[in-house]
Amino acid sequence: MHTARIKRVLFPRTPLVLRAALSAAIVMWLWLLTPMALASGPLISELVELEDLRRAIASDTATDFERSIKLSGPQAESSRLLIEGARTELERVINRHLRQTRAGCTYEELKASEVNVVDSARKIERQLLEDLRSLLNPDQTEGFDRFQRAARRRALVDFENWTPIPFDLVTWFRKSGIDPAADPELRSALDQYDVEGDKALVERAEAQREYFTMSRGTFDGSPEATAAQAKVRRRFDAARAGLERLQATIVRTVLQRLPQDAQDRFVRACLPYKQLVRFGSTLDPAKRPVVREVRSMKLTPEQRASVDQLVAKAERAVLDRARQCVLDNATYLLASDEYRQKNRTTPPNQFLEDAGKIEKKLDADVLALLTPRQRSEYDASPVIDPSDVSPIKPEPAER
Repeated sequence: MHTARIKRVLFPRTPLVLRAALSAAIVMWLWLLTPMALASGPLISELVELEDLRRAIASDTATDFERSIKLSGPQAESSRLLIEGARTELERVINRHLRQTRAGCTYEELKASEVNVVDSARKIERQLLEDLRSLLNPDQTEGFDRFQRAARRRALVDFENWTPIPFDLVTWFRKSGIDPAADPELRSALDQYDVEGDKALVERAEAQREYFTMSRGTFDGSPEATAAQAKVRRRFDAARAGLERLQATIVRTVLQRLPQDAQDRFVRACLPYKQLVRFGSTLDPAKRPVVREVRSMKLTPEQRASVDQLVAKAERAVLDRARQCVLDNATYLLASDEYRQKNRTTPPNQFLEDAGKIEKKLDADVLALLTPRQRSEYDASPVIDPSDVSPIKPEPAER
């Protein structure tokens, strides 16, 4: 609504001086309201730790902006220039802080520099959002909120924890080539993840930041400080549990609606690979050292075909068990505290145990295919270089 129309509606017979004063007040109110309406939720720089400030304007920000909003050519070009300029300025602020504190400074100087770099990062991020939104037409504003949620997910989603969805589900659907709009239940689950998941991520990040800030700065060991810290910790635990429950609800819907090949890809994404490797397991039995070593030998066509069959069977068994683990983990997280206390072995831990048994059986079955002479050659052969599935890494080469 234009300012002139507002004046006619609100005070058509007001004296001229008073009308002028009220008009100025309304203009000032609208001017102040606009920046507050620009941001849908908190800034990323308000949620992350100092060492993660670069996440506020990540390298994929321009891509997220263009995917969230249907832009014209000039809009896309201008947005890329604005984002790259903001990223450069943010990098300059961070590097200046690192240079100033690297040479040695007092604790007070260090804290002052940290406060300055955080404040500067927030100003840069806020200004970027204002500049990007100024490029848009009125019918594009809904996409701007979607862009901000996508940017926050990229910065806040934890990719290594045993959570139901340790990845960005929106990005996964796009990369998988599956259009969730074709299935109303999938579309609804994705919308829920986008909007409610963003709120849950923000709540967890805010609680975590408050807890860390209190632990580092204001905690003095007094009973009052201990009680306050415990309260913040409970808020963080509740926020994390709420996020996991939301993700668990969505996981069951998504997994049950996907075709088999997509289910396999979804399961692989749900189980964090680094965690599996750390405990000596993998979702790819073909990478097992024993399998790779045997396949490097001179085998008969029949033996090689048998190895392929055993590997395919083990891979199917591991993926089936992983799928059940994802569903069981969702049920586990949605269960009561009493149920979880009685069932102390979590589904991911049970999966690691079961997958280990399948993989060890695969090793034994593959070795059983060898003739006595081949087995002697195998035992005498040098071990294949450690792969990325081995918890033991090779020693660095001498220079």
